Amino acid sequence: MGAKALRTIVIVLGILILAAFAAVIWGIVNATDEDGNAALDAFPDAIALGLPSPQCRIVGADSEDGLLYVVTDGPADLPECNRVMIVDPASGRVATAVRP
Repeated sequence: MGAKALRTIVIVLGILILAAFAAVIWGIVNATDEDGNAALDAFPDAIALGLPSPQCRIVGADSEDGLLYVVTDGPADLPECNRVMIVDPASGRVATAVRP
């Protein structure tokens, strides 16, 4: 095998390594979650909870089965702050609000 053929093989293998590296980087940048949805597109830019007062505060949040559960609380004179909200992350809208 001549030096020219060996040089060609090394160049081709180098190009293949660079292409594989680029494919790995592209896969990381365009990562998806378990459902096949783009990880960064899973949630909207903003979610409006529609709390009745600025004194209401979020005391807990959890996600399960593709839904976001938000628990709110507030001062004793604002019982309407006490809620458990079920939010659809795909639309950013409150699907249900439970008031104790």
